[in-house]
Amino acid sequence: MMDGIDISRVVSASAMAVIAMTSLVFGALVGFYTRSSQKVGAMIMAFGTGALIQALALQLAFEGAERLMHKAHLSGIQSWLWVAGGFIVGG
Repeated sequence: MMDGIDISRVVSASAMAVIAMTSLVFGALVGFYTRSSQKVGAMIMAFGTGALIQALALQLAFEGAERLMHKAHLSGIQSWLWVAGGFIVGG
């Protein structure tokens, strides 16, 4: 850990984002170089966008639950219920 930053988590989040964004690049290439329907391109791009949002949400949810367990002294299930409630209200 370096100045409050856990390098392994940064690398993990970066790897998930790179994997997720490859479908966005693939969707753009399909749209530029093939005569596929708009529906196919939209499905590929929608998958990539959803994967990026999921990767970000997973990292945020994990960090939030960890903080609630350590700083608020909540159990694991209570922490995840608070995090899930926050995501539902925010959504």
